[in-house]
Amino acid sequence: DHDDEHDHDDEHDHDDEHDHDDEHDHDDEHDHDDKEITAMLIKFKSPMNIIQFPRQINEDTNLQAAVPSYEISRLFKLFGFGIETLTYLAYLIIIVSGFSLFINLFNSMRERRYEMALIRTLGSSRRQLSMMIVFESLILTTAGFFIGLLVSRLGVMFVSSLMEESLNYNLNSFGILKEELWLLGLSIFIGLISSIIPALQVYNLNISETLADE
Repeated sequence: DHDDEHDHDDEHDHDDEHDHDDEHDHDDEHDHDDKEITAMLIKFKSPMNIIQFPRQINEDTNLQAAVPSYEISRLFKLFGFGIETLTYLAYLIIIVSGFSLFINLFNSMRERRYEMALIRTLGSSRRQLSMMIVFESLILTTAGFFIGLLVSRLGVMFVSSLMEESLNYNLNSFGILKEELWLLGLSIFIGLISSIIPALQVYNLNISETLADE
């Protein structure tokens, strides 16, 4: 009888272990089924494979292959018209800013004629006063360029953070571009052109008439 009870206990323990193993295996299979590969990043040794392999994947399988550089280029082509429009709009803003700077300097010289005449009486030459007007214009245009550059970088950082969160793509456009150096030169040129007439006004200023009128 004792042996029968012992055998019964062994069978019971064995069944418990078997049930426990089945539950454990079932949990492992369940965890394994939840994990799926949804995307893969493949690097090619040959440039030809970059063209052929994605085409074969898209034609012969149910999978979808995409080349990041090609997709980004296609995205920029889709938005190319908008980017070109913004570029022309930026040039228009630069021209309008040049006219605005000229008008402000011109009006400023009319209001500061008495001040300029007093500076002349204190020993400053016509050339010094004219150069002062030119430097004022250059300081305004250069400061405007760097402020615009700073604001644009802050905007790029903000858009890049949004794209990195949603699309996992970083713009990485924080360096100085060649076009921006051309833009700096254009800003300086516009500043010089805008200051020519106000500088000539100061150069031809009649001290006695200006002081007598005031």
